[in-house]
Order: sequence, then C-alpha cells, then structure tokens
Amino acid sequence: MDGSADPRWHGRVRQVVATLLRCAGTVDLLTTVLASVLTSDVLREARRLSGLPAEAEGAELLRGLVEYAALRAPGADEPPWKASARFLAALAQVSGSDDVAARLRAWARDLGAVTEFNDALAEFGRRRQEGELRLVVSLAGALTDWPEEVDAWLVGTGEPLPVHRRFACASPDRAGTCRAIGTALAWARALLPAPATLVHVDIAAPAHLLARWRPEESKVGRRLLGVNHDVVVRWSGRMDPADESAEMNDAARKALRSMAGCTTVPVEWLGAAVLGDHEALERGLSTGRYDTVVGLDHHPDALQDVLEQLLPYAPIILWPRQDARPSDDGLAGLVRQHWQSLPHGLPAAYRNRWSEQHEGCVACLGDVRAIWHDEPWLEFCRPFEQRVVAGPEEEW
Repeated sequence: MDGSADPRWHGRVRQVVATLLRCAGTVDLLTTVLASVLTSDVLREARRLSGLPAEAEGAELLRGLVEYAALRAPGADEPPWKASARFLAALAQVSGSDDVAARLRAWARDLGAVTEFNDALAEFGRRRQEGELRLVVSLAGALTDWPEEVDAWLVGTGEPLPVHRRFACASPDRAGTCRAIGTALAWARALLPAPATLVHVDIAAPAHLLARWRPEESKVGRRLLGVNHDVVVRWSGRMDPADESAEMNDAARKALRSMAGCTTVPVEWLGAAVLGDHEALERGLSTGRYDTVVGLDHHPDALQDVLEQLLPYAPIILWPRQDARPSDDGLAGLVRQHWQSLPHGLPAAYRNRWSEQHEGCVACLGDVRAIWHDEPWLEFCRPFEQRVVAGPEEEW
C-alpha cells in the first residue's frame, strides 16, 4: 500500500480483517453448537426473525449471513456487534435449546454484546408467544351468503386441542356476523391470563365472501377489526373434513417448504388472457404449475369464480383492490419490494392506508389483498383432515 495513503484506511483494513477472523470463528462455533439441527431452513428462519434482508444469503449460506450481520448490517449509531448478536439470538430461539442459548451467550459475553443478545432473545420469545396465540374465526357455514353462526378457536394457550366455541349470528347478514365475531373476541379475551393480549385474528371464509369482503375493515364493536388486531385471511375450504382435504393440504405443505429455499419471489402472475383460457389454466393447476403463490395482475370482474378455481391448488393468492392505483411497475413490483414482510406486514399497511395522509395512495402495500395459508395454518387444519374433533363444544 502507498505510504502516502490516508492512515485511516489502515485502521479500517485492520478492523475488517479482525471482523472477518471473528466471523470465521463464529461459523466454527455455530457448526459445532448447532451440529444436530443446523439446516438451510433453520438459517433462513433465523435470518427472517433477526431482520436481516434476503440479500444477506450468500453462496455459502451460514458464512454469508454471519459476515453480512457483522460487516454490513450494523447501523451508524448501533453497537458494532448488535446485528450479529440478534442473528445468534434468533438461532438460539429457533433451535429451542437452553443449552444452545447458554453457549451462544458466552460468545456474546466475549464480544461485550450480552445485553444485545439477551434483549433480542427476550424479544423473539415474546414475539413467538404472541404469534402463536391467535383467535381463529370460521364462517364456513356461509354456503351462499352470510352464516347463521360462526365457530371460534383460541389457539396457542398450551392446550392439547384449541378451545372451541360456537356463536350464533343475530341475523344472517354482515352486521350479524360482525356482532358474532365481537362476541367471540370477548370470549377469547376472558380466557387469557393477564397481561396477555389478543393481537392475531385469523378469519376463514368461503370464496364467495373472500371475493367481496375485507374482514379487517368490518366494524366490530367501536372500531374496525383491523385497528387493534392483525387479521390474516384464510379459505375455510382447507378446514373441510372431506377426503381430498389431506391431499390438498399436504401439497400445500410441500410447496411452502420448497419456497423456503427460494432466493427470488416465487409468484406466478396471471393476466386476463391466462384466466380466460379455462382449459389451459385447469391443465396447469392439475399438473402442479400453480402450487406455490399465484398473483393476479388485475382485479377480475368474476373474482369469486377465479378464487374458487385457484384456492384448492395455490396456498397463497394475491390480487389488487378494485380501487387500487398501482405504479408503472404494477402489483408485481410492489409485492417484490415487500415480499419479505408478507403476510405480517399487511395489517400495518392496511392501517396506514386508512390514515388520512395515505388515502387513495399510489402503489401502497395496503392495496394488496391476500389469502394466505402458511404452515401454522395447515397444522391447525390437520385435525379436520383426520376427522378428529378440533375442540370441546360449548353451549352458547
């Protein structure tokens, strides 16, 4: 190196070399401590949990993530090893082992990052607990219009089977359904010990309601349901105790696991021409072409018919609101930009869209509608596939 070079560069080079050496040691530690559980899926789950972007995944997955966290992720005003501590805490959380957490905490102690490690571990544990606790409300009885009753399950309380109760709708219309959902929310809250709160609500409904109803925008009590709850929309058909449900959901499990290793956004976009060729579309569905994520690049006039055709095949379906005004890049660009945050980023995006300053916005994530079936939902559906009672009945 030229002796006239800025001496600050010498310091920076030494710092980078020392960090890379520390990263090499961290990789060796992780391959030892996590030897029995370390897989690509575990690493990617920890990457998402810790907040590292998809671009952090290098050709060598573990090494790429460790080096990205140490060299590229730290913010200007953050402790230098904070991002690394969060990533290792996420690995400890995903592993589920107290021994792993203790051994990785020793790594954090050597770097003076124990506080950051413990803070992250506590945050991830709290988020996982909150994420597992949710109310599932099913409108599966709505055969042609609105249901006469709704079913509710409180999931994540530690019970072998989710607690279940059925609530009558005062009237078989939207207003009666919303009142029944409000009653189900009150019932679920009464079962929770303080200070637990109910944040996550899954709404499962038939295709004819999903095509014209936005559950988070329904007034339940004094506020819209989505104001204080993160609402995820599901298709109630995956809960149907029919012979083909197990096959359908197993195919979805396989597709979701194959998506976990994707470095690109796994959306198959369908235009009006594809939807109009019913024979070719049905052939594509039956041969597994659309078994991952299907995106509609427009809002079809016959949305219900389209959903009814796609829902038994694709575990995730996306489409724009009817009044959306997407940018030149279209819905595909919007989904590609926000893919890593989905579906958990949608409730906040919907709330943001309701705010006065974003009303009628262009290219909002809140313009994206989604029916989402992830692995936790498919596990919830498993007892229905096996024709097992999903929870004790209670009188209403």
